[in-house]
Amino acid sequence: MMPKKAVEKKQLTKEQKKRIIEKFRAEMKKREVILEEEGQKQIMEIKRELDGRLKYTLRKFWDFKVGDVLNYEREMRREGGEEGVRMEKVVEDLESGKGRDEY
Repeated sequence: MMPKKAVEKKQLTKEQKKRIIEKFRAEMKKREVILEEEGQKQIMEIKRELDGRLKYTLRKFWDFKVGDVLNYEREMRREGGEEGVRMEKVVEDLESGKGRDEY
């Protein structure tokens, strides 16, 4: 039989525990700042991208809902619009109110 060795658990002193906790808190604060900065950068990038897209969108399309346009296209296809849907016709009908919020 092997002799049993007394295994001593090394315990940390209060001062050591305090230093470890302080290091973890400092690291946590640093990571929070980094995450906040990254989040703000992402927000600015998305805003810049959307502003760029909006800049190239005609003003008359700003008020149309995408759902209205899609529903209008579906309805036109059902009615037999074989040649496809022309954008001029869609704008004309949606501006006049035809097909808008009817679905």
